[in-house]
Amino acid sequence: MLKATAGGGGRGIRRIDSEKDLQEQYQIARKEAMAAFNDDSVYLEKLVVNPSMWRCRSSPTRAARPFISEPGTAPSSAATRSWWNRPAFHLSPELAEEICHTAVKAAKAANYTNAGTVEFLLDGYNNYYFMEINTRLQVEHTVTE
Repeated sequence: MLKATAGGGGRGIRRIDSEKDLQEQYQIARKEAMAAFNDDSVYLEKLVVNPSMWRCRSSPTRAARPFISEPGTAPSSAATRSWWNRPAFHLSPELAEEICHTAVKAAKAANYTNAGTVEFLLDGYNNYYFMEINTRLQVEHTVTE
């Protein structure tokens, strides 16, 4: 993906599948970024095709064990949020443990000690990629509601 450095809302994003695509899309993405954000800088980011998203939640209690879940596709309503985030039953225990271990390492590297959610993308080959750290539990998390 070619993305605007100052971007957001899908502006300045271009899928790049080849060197030809990069040559064709580079100036277009820079112009769109400048028009939208007054900054024409762009960067390349790995494209994960058809990913699933996984969240590893942690709490400030050092004894608490991180919990990994996959966001569901339920409509956002109070009646359905109790199963919005379902446990990672179809991940192997080893992969779930590895993802949570990576989440804990990321939090420790940032000296982060509060409750939070570390998000990853998982491709079809069980490769996982860090996406972001939310410095809170997700709003659809049943405990926070």
